[in-house]
Amino acid sequence: MKKYLWNVQLGLALIGLSLVQPYVLASSCNTPITKAITFERGATCWSYKGRGTDFYGNFGAGQKISVKLFGWSGQAWEPINPTVSDASYKFIESSQKPGVLSFIAPHAGKYTFTVYPCAFWGAEVKFTVCAV
Repeated sequence: MKKYLWNVQLGLALIGLSLVQPYVLASSCNTPITKAITFERGATCWSYKGRGTDFYGNFGAGQKISVKLFGWSGQAWEPINPTVSDASYKFIESSQKPGVLSFIAPHAGKYTFTVYPCAFWGAEVKFTVCAV
């Protein structure tokens, strides 16, 4: 009887684990997944789809930068609010509306775009940045 109950409990646990949504398995803000923004020669936009929390790249002073960011909630693509900081980690800007961020780079250098809220960290995201 004990063996039977053990098998039932194990089976129920495995079924429960298979029902866990992907965003529940996210990294809970502890483990950044960084991706380099690498524009193709002559391109003004760069896109990425996969797991990522921080996206970084070099931009010129005065460039208009636009970002779109969505995360997979397990059922649908949800807008995520990106934030951006410069190389000295000075906060530059956050989303004006869900999933969208636009700003003019105040100086040349490295900028980092971060997924917020961090509940999406580790989940699949769609990230696009354009710079003109």
